[in-house]
Amino acid sequence: MKNVIIGNSAAGVSAAETIRNIDKDASITIISDEKHGFYSRCLLTYYLSGEISKKMLFIRPDDFFDKLNINFMPSMRAVKIANGVVILEDGSDVQYDKLLVATGASANRIDIPGSDADGLFCMRDLNDLTAIDSRLGGVKAAVVIGGGLVGIKTACSLAKRGIKITVLIASGTVLSQMIDANSGNMVKAVLEKNNLKIKTGVTPKEIIKKSGKLAGISLDNGETIDCQIAIMGKGVEPNTGLVKGLKIQVNSGIVVDNRMETAIKGIYAAGDVAETMDIALQSSRVNAIWPCAVEQGRIAGANMAGKIRQYPGSLRMNSISSFGLDVIALGIVDPKDDKYEIFTPKDNIEQNIYQKLILKDDILCGAILVNDIKQAGFYNSLIKKRMKITKFKKDLINSANMYGSRYNLIKP
Repeated sequence: MKNVIIGNSAAGVSAAETIRNIDKDASITIISDEKHGFYSRCLLTYYLSGEISKKMLFIRPDDFFDKLNINFMPSMRAVKIANGVVILEDGSDVQYDKLLVATGASANRIDIPGSDADGLFCMRDLNDLTAIDSRLGGVKAAVVIGGGLVGIKTACSLAKRGIKITVLIASGTVLSQMIDANSGNMVKAVLEKNNLKIKTGVTPKEIIKKSGKLAGISLDNGETIDCQIAIMGKGVEPNTGLVKGLKIQVNSGIVVDNRMETAIKGIYAAGDVAETMDIALQSSRVNAIWPCAVEQGRIAGANMAGKIRQYPGSLRMNSISSFGLDVIALGIVDPKDDKYEIFTPKDNIEQNIYQKLILKDDILCGAILVNDIKQAGFYNSLIKKRMKITKFKKDLINSANMYGSRYNLIKP
């Protein structure tokens, strides 16, 4: 059985390991458009800040592919899927019996005058990180475009390197896709206290160039910010192009069933490119986070190897630690529908402590925790189990010793 995996990140490697654990003799090929081995994208900003070494990015040993008898094809871009064959950019092809599309997502780029300037970067993979790191010598000021998770983490990392940082955010607060306005304002205050300049409600109008190099950014409010580099952190777009033209449904991502299989038998998708059932929303969406990619890869790999495994669904989970402020967000965090109940067991802006719980029909479907995060695992389990909490709802919303006294409710 020829198993081919397109993509060498969390979902792809997780699938390959699972296949090998089940079938010691299966043929496994991983095609990657990157030259590197398996590394953690979650750790990129820690390297950028100088907190870890480059070697620590790689979370499998150098001989990983050889030991697992995996045919690793680096620096090879897949361009087409057709009739049991993956066609590569150089014209060669790879035959498959089972195929996993784990192509991830690409960073959104801004399209404004001057966006071809030397010094405008994304922050998505190791190539981006290497390019940014190589340009930091002599950089005094940088702009981060976007106030999402990647943008804020990148801004904090560059600030730790002694660079003057300005963050440009179109919305009214930081991390607006991850948390609500209350917790977002708490994060914003901590960032500003640590000398990051946060500008909300603004968008870049033009990249200013001098001799082809980035020299500043003009904004829609008429202001101009001088800087030597800028990082785009405006979200990602799933890389679904490979299945274009095939009889495979694509919405935001590649639609899969609970076995991670697409509408074409034998073709699977997992990770940031896949659209799965969201446990909290009870509808399909792309949850582009590392833990989901790992689990989806495991499910896909097991099914590719002939086992029957079902994916229970994904759950949006994000966390960030900025200058001592810890934030965790789970599931639905800022619903507009009045069918949801919202409770704040803890809300102390002065002490930077905030907890918000979101319920629907007495089922917990979301939570935000700032600094007092010890119950995150408990809330996460409640959301995933979708259990009615009617009998202990009062205790839950009062945050009264729930972690200890009710732990037995979520044990397997």
